[in-house]
Amino acid sequence: MDLKEIGKVNPDKFWYYLHKGQFIYNKTIKTANKSEVLFDVGAGSGYFASIFVKKGKTNKAFCIDPFYTQDQIGNKNGLNFVKSIPNEKADLLLFIDVLEHVEDDLALLKSYISRSTNDALFVISVPAFKSLWSNHDVFLEHFRRYRKKDLQILIQKAELVEVESSYIFGSIFPLVWLIRKIKRSKNIESDLKQSSNIINFAILNFLKIEKIIPINKIFGTSVFIIAKKH
Repeated sequence: MDLKEIGKVNPDKFWYYLHKGQFIYNKTIKTANKSEVLFDVGAGSGYFASIFVKKGKTNKAFCIDPFYTQDQIGNKNGLNFVKSIPNEKADLLLFIDVLEHVEDDLALLKSYISRSTNDALFVISVPAFKSLWSNHDVFLEHFRRYRKKDLQILIQKAELVEVESSYIFGSIFPLVWLIRKIKRSKNIESDLKQSSNIINFAILNFLKIEKIIPINKIFGTSVFIIAKKH
């Protein structure tokens, strides 16, 4: 969760984070069942790293974000919150909704390659499709949204090899696209708002269609890719 959105929702009870977190976790452990050292780059609240810690799938997890305040750094709930890259080398690196925040996404990605082990996995998620651009992106200070092909080209330039790629939230893409075209709010603000238990339940169950129909191969609101070193 982005630092600018902490407190807006409870990620443990909000459909977006519950679905995305489980999706990323399930895909990752199919490739690497356990990690020694995990880096969550641009981690914000550290929600995604916390999933691997709670399930005992990493021995040490670092949440890295240069914008942490002094009160936010330190060891909390098994997560090491730091402002710069630790001296250790990671074998699992999460880049969840971070590359879109920097002007030079390739430079950021490359800066972590030398700080990773030879068999390291890079797990990346970014917002998808320029057509979904809204004031929510402006509020979060995004530079861009991506197609899957854009992300594939980026990892090739970083000399990483694709293991798996897809979109996420393909089943709700048409609805999100329609809402953003109709809404066109002039207010620069986050779209993130806590949903009721009923709405959370309904959306989470609707998203299960993605396990049956391969719609995530075509489109979605996020792009997802797992890559490794040559």
